[in-house]
Amino acid sequence: MKRKRSKRFPIIILLVILLLAVFWFVVYPKLQQPSPVDLFPIQFEEVAFETTPMFSSQDSLFPHIAAETHLQKNQTAFRLSPPADMDTLKETLLSFTGLFEYAYGANPETGEVGVLLNITYTPGERIARAYLTGNTYGLSAEETKALSEAKKLIGSKEFVSASIEDKERRIHDYICEKTTYYRGDDSAAVARHETALGIMLDGRGNCMAYTDAFLMLCKMAGFRVYAVGGTAFGGSEWEEHAWNIIKVDGEWVYADVTYDDAVGEGVSRSYEYYNVTAEKLSENHVWDMELTDKLITLWENIDDSVNN
Repeated sequence: MKRKRSKRFPIIILLVILLLAVFWFVVYPKLQQPSPVDLFPIQFEEVAFETTPMFSSQDSLFPHIAAETHLQKNQTAFRLSPPADMDTLKETLLSFTGLFEYAYGANPETGEVGVLLNITYTPGERIARAYLTGNTYGLSAEETKALSEAKKLIGSKEFVSASIEDKERRIHDYICEKTTYYRGDDSAAVARHETALGIMLDGRGNCMAYTDAFLMLCKMAGFRVYAVGGTAFGGSEWEEHAWNIIKVDGEWVYADVTYDDAVGEGVSRSYEYYNVTAEKLSENHVWDMELTDKLITLWENIDDSVNN
């Protein structure tokens, strides 16, 4: 007697194929991307942690990380008193921009956890620091080329003779005129179109590139400016977004150059999101204002102490 094939068999095969396709094209690429915070176990004895500072809470660790990242330290070491929580450490690190890679090990006698933190910064941060210090050692070939491009604007006679307010506007307009928004499809942890390199070298980038380029050029021009991350409503949905906070005439205001460049056909730029208040920006942007204020206070204190 001939066995009748089940009608459900082709459906099961199709579901298996669909699941494999989802894994291969959606899940697997994400698994290949490094996390913003990668950790690796080490032996406590491998690093001289005994001389490093110890922190007992997230509140006490936060200012230390803020200082180390603001001064662009490439590596820092510290201890966490028991009981140390690695999830809390990750949460603290995710409050800052950049990529973190850390190794940790526990002291079997005291229960302390030693952490060795490696920090990678955005090209915009690195280029601005190199320009301001005059030390370009360590810049990549791409970053050196981007620095040369930036100097054409920052070093021009028109820019040098402009007022401080006009300098910021020139930077804003330069980015808008130079850049085509590009979401990209690169699966790298930090792709070129997500940094100032995409704008300075290719003329394209996403919101992170706009933010990084504005930060870089404004820092080179002498402004105090930082990156802010959150979500924004782009007209149809809320999505992850980045923009800047900058100090102008003694006041902290926000600038979203990406949104100022995302205007209608035939219009090169707008100033709707240029130097606006938190109240105005919060109409369609959401971010941790308390965290931003906390970081600004810490960073200003660091800058003041360094300059004095």
